[in-house]
Amino acid sequence: MHIVYLLSGFAPRDPNKWVFSSWSGNAYRGNCKYLFEYMESNPDLNGRLNCIWLIKSYKTYRSIKGRGANVVFAYSIQGLYELLTASCIFVSHGVMDVVPYLTRGARIVSLGHVIYPIKNMSYVKSVEKLSLLRKAKVYCTNPYSQFDLISYEVVASDYTRGAAMFEREKSSSEDYILALGQPKTDYLLGLLGLERSGILGGMLDEVVPKNLQQEKLIIFLPTWRQDEGYDLFSHEYDNQRLNGVLKEMNAFMLINFHPFDESRRKINSGGGEDQRVFVGTFGGEEIAKLLCTAEMFITDYSSLYCEFLLQDRPIIFAKLDHEGYVKERELLFDYQSLPGAKAGNWNEIEASIVDGFSNDLFKASRKEWKNRIYAGADDGRSCERIAEHFCAFY
Repeated sequence: MHIVYLLSGFAPRDPNKWVFSSWSGNAYRGNCKYLFEYMESNPDLNGRLNCIWLIKSYKTYRSIKGRGANVVFAYSIQGLYELLTASCIFVSHGVMDVVPYLTRGARIVSLGHVIYPIKNMSYVKSVEKLSLLRKAKVYCTNPYSQFDLISYEVVASDYTRGAAMFEREKSSSEDYILALGQPKTDYLLGLLGLERSGILGGMLDEVVPKNLQQEKLIIFLPTWRQDEGYDLFSHEYDNQRLNGVLKEMNAFMLINFHPFDESRRKINSGGGEDQRVFVGTFGGEEIAKLLCTAEMFITDYSSLYCEFLLQDRPIIFAKLDHEGYVKERELLFDYQSLPGAKAGNWNEIEASIVDGFSNDLFKASRKEWKNRIYAGADDGRSCERIAEHFCAFY
């Protein structure tokens, strides 16, 4: 396969052919999806460029194909040919989103899947921490996942360059880390202002009783924990007390665990008809829709706080077992500086819910963070800037 990779550099690359893929090639979602659909819907670009979505999951391929999208199964002869002859490849997580052996000679652009994370997500820094033996093992077993195959990385702003996943030493990061904005921001801005029912449809019907769905939605998105013994509900959680607070605020809470935390999605509610705390299993675009309809967002270490900043609504940062988590993951900055109340247990979360709805003290802080993170890229034109930038190469 090393030989195949070297030979792929001699294939003629069509300057008008761009391919897209995301999430290890198994999902149709995120920044790559929104840019792809922008390209497809723009008559000038669609007439000039041949944009193709490559998908490794045959089930997902059939689903997308049925919607009329220009999608090709990645492992088919056509899929391999399209990748081998594409001049520009857009990915969300790295070259493993496509078949890496056929990418030499193409521009590979990482659009990423987060804006400005709380925790360090740099692939480069994570590899640097490994022992020499483990570094050698990573390179020998999966050399095509290495950062140096990425030609460009698109970020939200100059401020968020420091959180680049594929950051590496060069004379100037401006050569390969491009502050053009994120396509998902355009998508979220398009949803804001719509009625909740228009955004969610019947999405909550199997989780939340109809009589509560018009009340204030508080969404809690805990991040994944490596500690298998971690229990979200062990930090002074009292179901009856929390439900009482939510009832007083005319609100309900939806807790949606990280996909890796399948075993932690159970809660001993016991609230009967008065229950206002629910556990969901939503993912992908459903989470984006929930964020656009929530009146308050709670998380511990999720980067989705950046997306919620677009709404200027209260955020609570639940630093549950903070000392344990920072031993697992390095944080990029001082947690206390985040633009929202910090809560160390469920008692403090409940107090912060009341304060957030009645006496929002973090409006100025949220505005400051939003201006730093987006720096004007919250104008709904990120896809336009990215398309113009890469069209200029050809």
